[in-house]
Amino acid sequence: MLQKKSAIQCSIPSPDSPCEWCNDHSLSCTFSREAQKRNRKRLRLSDLEGLFSRVEKLENTLAKSRANRLPLRPVHLEAESLVSPSLDNGDDDILESEPSASPCITPSATESIASPLTSVPIDAQPTYLSLGQNAAAGMPLAQYWYSRGIPLLSDRGHRYIYAKTSQDVAIEKLRVASSRFTMQRLALPEFRLNREFWELPPKDTVQEIASIFIGSPLQRIFPVLDDSLFKETIEEAYGLTDETPSPFQAQSIACIFAVLSVFDCLGSSRSQTIQDKDTYAIKARCILGYTMTAEASVAGLQAALALERYYTLNSQTQSATVLHAIACRMVCALGGHTYQPARRASSELTWAEHQGHHLRTLFWLCYTSDKDIALRSGQPPLLIEEYCDLAIPKSFTDYYTQLQGSDGLVTGDEYYLYLRGNSDLYLLKEKIHRLLFSARAFKLSDGELVLRIRQLDDDLESWRLSIPPEIRPKLSIPPSQIAPVQDPSMIPDIRSSHLQLEYHHLVIAIHTTVRRCGSDNPDHKDLPEDLHNVIHSSCDLSLEASRSTITFLKSSATRLAEQEFSDTIFYATLAVVSLFIDILAHPQNPQSRTALEYLSYAISIIQSLSTPTSAPGRLKCIQETNRFITELIRLGSCAVAKAERETPRTDAVPS
Repeated sequence: MLQKKSAIQCSIPSPDSPCEWCNDHSLSCTFSREAQKRNRKRLRLSDLEGLFSRVEKLENTLAKSRANRLPLRPVHLEAESLVSPSLDNGDDDILESEPSASPCITPSATESIASPLTSVPIDAQPTYLSLGQNAAAGMPLAQYWYSRGIPLLSDRGHRYIYAKTSQDVAIEKLRVASSRFTMQRLALPEFRLNREFWELPPKDTVQEIASIFIGSPLQRIFPVLDDSLFKETIEEAYGLTDETPSPFQAQSIACIFAVLSVFDCLGSSRSQTIQDKDTYAIKARCILGYTMTAEASVAGLQAALALERYYTLNSQTQSATVLHAIACRMVCALGGHTYQPARRASSELTWAEHQGHHLRTLFWLCYTSDKDIALRSGQPPLLIEEYCDLAIPKSFTDYYTQLQGSDGLVTGDEYYLYLRGNSDLYLLKEKIHRLLFSARAFKLSDGELVLRIRQLDDDLESWRLSIPPEIRPKLSIPPSQIAPVQDPSMIPDIRSSHLQLEYHHLVIAIHTTVRRCGSDNPDHKDLPEDLHNVIHSSCDLSLEASRSTITFLKSSATRLAEQEFSDTIFYATLAVVSLFIDILAHPQNPQSRTALEYLSYAISIIQSLSTPTSAPGRLKCIQETNRFITELIRLGSCAVAKAERETPRTDAVPS
């Protein structure tokens, strides 16, 4: 049996002994190095005491800093005490579920705190965007701000604007279309033991409101509630005892709060009695944050969608976007992105099948909203065609048959689904975003980009021709044409108007993208003639669609204001941006003066959306949008004046 011999090393076991090698070979060792000692430093008690002392000092310093910045106040159930900052700060919320030791903060205290997310000076933020980078990141409408391949929201773009206008760019005014995020406490566990926080209006009041909501025209546009399922939600919510509500029961209460907050947009006399809609919205949002990690439920999904609608109607788009993301994840967790066709007639459905049917309706609300948010903001979509079953159940009311003889009323036991333009429109929107505004699309060559624009233009025209002639969008709206004024509550009128505006929106979205071409040839001198012609053709199409949008809104903005307020703001702003970019590119063109007039029309359109009963969020949105357009008019006027000064007069008589 072999024995394993240990390795012999040249080391000294002790100071007076030879090394192992010499000792093994019976040699006299001449190695005089001292024996190596392992440095085994033990942790002493004094070291621990010093460490604890430093930690205690840091904690005391941090506590003093928090006490100086965040003064506490007594808890009471007012809107501003539930969250911070107040709703007047606009759409700058983001979800945060971490418990807070001091949930109640005065608005003045929060305003004085410099947030690391919002207090960065503008000059310190990177403004240059390379052509391979998605310029839409974090900036609504940024994907359209290109001229001759130059991203106008970059340092290079600012130099380009200065060269055209001789004016410094007020970047804070050009960024008025977006809002920065600020951290906001969403989950307040301290209130879960407060009985007053969970108090609901009288049960018969909620039942009456639900009946009005489900029977209103809004239910066709926004079918978030199902009559039978919501009755169960009411019973679950009002079954609350003195104990802390379960997550499922809390989501049912949040659903009722969210419906109460959005009920005001119905415009009925009963909705005027809802005085605390903002407080209801805040409570619903707090509960959603508290139950964020709980199992998803249909009631919670309905609450998220209703709150998204509330913030959209109040022009708080960032809050709406965050809640949209929550709703998308909820609907997938519940399986709404898959379709299981029912095996029996709708009147014979089981309770589970009935709930699954409504879940598909909620999925389509999420999917259509997802396409709008992605295409308008440039952000990646959350619900992708490859991962979702987009089959529409046959029992859903057909889109076009609803247009014929509709009186705007719905029955509670009828299945219905209103897609603002049919499912093909939203599939087309997803395709447009993927082919033109994805990260890969920003790396395309000019030729590849033009080919995609042509392909999408053909797809858009095919969609337009698929719509019945009586409501088919027109290719353009002449300035002399005025849309007939109809009853704003009539769904056919709203839908035909929406189809027209959506068509022009997609024309602008597709063809304005051509301005990303020519980054290496800013004067288009070396471009092939066919590519040069294609670029000018696409620019002409986008400009005509922009003018048509403003012309159409001049006669219909008021009647679209209530249910399409945020859409009207978006359509007008997009048209203005398209016209302004062309003014910069061709200030010497006589049409630039006409374009400036259209920008002035847009201000009148936005101003007409203001009413004595407008919410503060809407008024703030109107004010900021008008300031944004005014800045574009100033820069555009400077560009035209500069071009006129530099253009030699041909009618001068030589002396």
